Amino acid sequence: MTSVRINDDFVHDLMVCAHGDNPYFLACVESLVRQKAARCRVVICTAKITERMASIAADYGLLIELDPTATSMAANWNHALRKSRARYVTVCHQDDLYSPEYSMRMVECMERHPDAIIGLCGSSELTSEGIRFFGLNLAVKRTLHFLAFGFGSVRSTRLARRPLLAFGNPVCCPGVVFRRERIDGFSFDERLKSNLDWDAWERITRLQGAIAYVRENLVSHRIHADSATTALIANRVRSQEDLAMFSRFWSGRMARFISWLYCLGYLGNKG
Repeated sequence: MTSVRINDDFVHDLMVCAHGDNPYFLACVESLVRQKAARCRVVICTAKITERMASIAADYGLLIELDPTATSMAANWNHALRKSRARYVTVCHQDDLYSPEYSMRMVECMERHPDAIIGLCGSSELTSEGIRFFGLNLAVKRTLHFLAFGFGSVRSTRLARRPLLAFGNPVCCPGVVFRRERIDGFSFDERLKSNLDWDAWERITRLQGAIAYVRENLVSHRIHADSATTALIANRVRSQEDLAMFSRFWSGRMARFISWLYCLGYLGNKG
């Protein structure tokens, strides 16, 4: 493994992956610049800078990292990981909102567990009617969190980590913090359209090291009709990739059955 260059001026990079003139982008940026942590910075990562994006960056004094080749979601996420120079990095999604304590709480957790590769947190859903703390999707995710972590905050063995992902993907992707020195050479699979995050977490569970967990709801994940997730559900890409993921944990018939049950949760993907 090659050495990772760390900028000691920053502990945590919040890399906002942006594309187009997303109506929720400003709210996401505002939630990030209000972080209580002192040594975190917000960076915008995009394949194309729009006038509105540039204006928001100028208003808040934010750096924009441009990569014209990062036109897919996975490519933009990988661009964000490459451009980070802090000890920890979060690939932030432009639709979502972050608690003012997000960076502080996640860094505290990772510092308590120096063998942790990534850290996860709890989440709520942000709909057109406001923040939703309860629902089918959230209930399933919290159940899977409990299966993996119980009342604890870290799992260090592969056997203990696998239940987190064997029945679905309960990980709130925009809330994950990476320890950069432990993911040198890691990248999201750019061949995938929907489950690039689930695939990433599954591969990380195979590595030596721990997964840390903060159970507080530190991210509000936006659910709306124009999201990439909603589009992938509609054209069945997600269900196909779901089956491929379940097949990593279960035999064919069981994988198909669990995948069918899992698809029922998509009924909750409404704004």
